Amino acid sequence: MFIALPQVVTGGQYDVDVTLEAPNKEIIYRQTKTQFDSYSFVPKMTGTYVACFSNEFSTFSHKLVYMDFQVGDEQPLPGIGEHVTVMTQVRKFLWNIAQIAYVVS
Repeated sequence: MFIALPQVVTGGQYDVDVTLEAPNKEIIYRQTKTQFDSYSFVPKMTGTYVACFSNEFSTFSHKLVYMDFQVGDEQPLPGIGEHVTVMTQVRKFLWNIAQIAYVVS
């Protein structure tokens, strides 16, 4: 499985056009004026997949776009499980709140 996660980080109305093209030039994903999306698919062929971003509808606003590609099930980095970060503490806190809410309800 392959996951594409485009997100506009800054600029204008936080939107861009996005296309994802397969190696045979087939457009397998297209979104217009999107801010954030997640698209999952199983590649049907090997080769180079191309992600294209367009801001042509917004002549005055520059955009900064974050794009994350995930291929298959990623294993956590070694040592991450033992490493406490702010996000792991937040997740633990939210999990505790959810458990309390479940018990109360």
